[in-house]
Amino acid sequence: MSRISISIRKKYWRLAVTCFVHCFAFTSQGRILDENSYRLTLQDVFKLAEKNSNGLERSRLKSIEMQASTKVAYSNFIPNIGLQSTLSSNEFLLSQKIYDGGASLAEVSLSKHREGSSKIEQLVELAKIRGEVIDAFYDAIISKRTTRFLDESSEKIESAMRRVEMQFKYRAIGRDAFLRAKVQIRKSRSEYFEARDAESEAVRKLSRLTHLANFKSDWLVDNIILEQLPKPLALQPLTDVDSRLRNRPQRELLQISGQMLNDEKEIALATDRINVSFNASYGFGQRAPNFSVGYVYAVGFQYGLSLSIPFSSGYSIYAKKKVYSERQHELERDLRILDDDAQFDYSERVEKLRRGWADILAINQELSASEDIWKEADANFKVGVSSPDLWFEASANVRQWKLRQLQKIKSYLIEFDRVNALVQTTQSD
Repeated sequence: MSRISISIRKKYWRLAVTCFVHCFAFTSQGRILDENSYRLTLQDVFKLAEKNSNGLERSRLKSIEMQASTKVAYSNFIPNIGLQSTLSSNEFLLSQKIYDGGASLAEVSLSKHREGSSKIEQLVELAKIRGEVIDAFYDAIISKRTTRFLDESSEKIESAMRRVEMQFKYRAIGRDAFLRAKVQIRKSRSEYFEARDAESEAVRKLSRLTHLANFKSDWLVDNIILEQLPKPLALQPLTDVDSRLRNRPQRELLQISGQMLNDEKEIALATDRINVSFNASYGFGQRAPNFSVGYVYAVGFQYGLSLSIPFSSGYSIYAKKKVYSERQHELERDLRILDDDAQFDYSERVEKLRRGWADILAINQELSASEDIWKEADANFKVGVSSPDLWFEASANVRQWKLRQLQKIKSYLIEFDRVNALVQTTQSD
């Protein structure tokens, strides 16, 4: 009986281990399938970076802190109640501010403006993340395309090199031509490693931005079609984006800084103004002697107004107003500079896009002509009519124009999306 029970237990243990292994394998396979099924567009990467950004998290926590500070500022309008006690007497005290020179209202206003500033700082951080994602996204895609193109080019060069070796073996070409062909191979391999390093660096940036470990360039949706590139005319005219530029987070931060400056000035001037408060007390216990050492309190209920009038504060008021006036002029100057720079920056970027579009069209023509020359040189080289030098020179020319085309497309797309983000990143977004 014991042997049967032991064998049954062994079977159950084997079944449990088998089920555990299968479940673990299925889970692991599911994770691999999930990772391999990533198809991330530029907007998808934006959302991942926004969700996992430590900088945005800090901005959100600061916004929560500012909301709590606003509630604290409202406590200035609540009466203060306290108890003062000695060995033989007690007194309840109540004090309520009636007019404190505008300090309490200014502190509430300052807290609200700080709360609004913290929210706009989130938009500034988000704009920074967008810029980094745009650069890394197109860096990864174009570097991947470059690597793939150079890999295909190296296969053609190795195929041609085998023909060169046969020609050199049968004395059809000299050693100089053979060595020049080998130099071209080394050049192509150097370009390949450089492109692969650029792709790895871009992927590392995307992994850092999205906080996704082992980020792969294969996860990115590469839907860049040369014939369907957005044209500069698709951008809004300057007259249409003027209002959008004026709603940028950086400008709103400066405007709120001006409002906070006014609040700080009111708080500073409140100490040089009349202060009025209502005070009440109720004391009970033994009456203190007329000439006692220690705290003298009033027995029973007492109330009245407390009035504080500062004298000889005219120079102080003038100096404070002068300081805040100069700071206000500085903010207004920074605001004008920001507006001028925004207009100039937008116009310059649009003009740069137009030049980039013209360069892309010119490069396409040169690339097409270079490919036609290489095809003719390749056909002649296969039948032994032309030398390997011409073949490698024509191949290098195609490779150079192709690499220029890819780099120009990358810089064009980065600039186009950055200009769009410039006019789309507003508080309403």
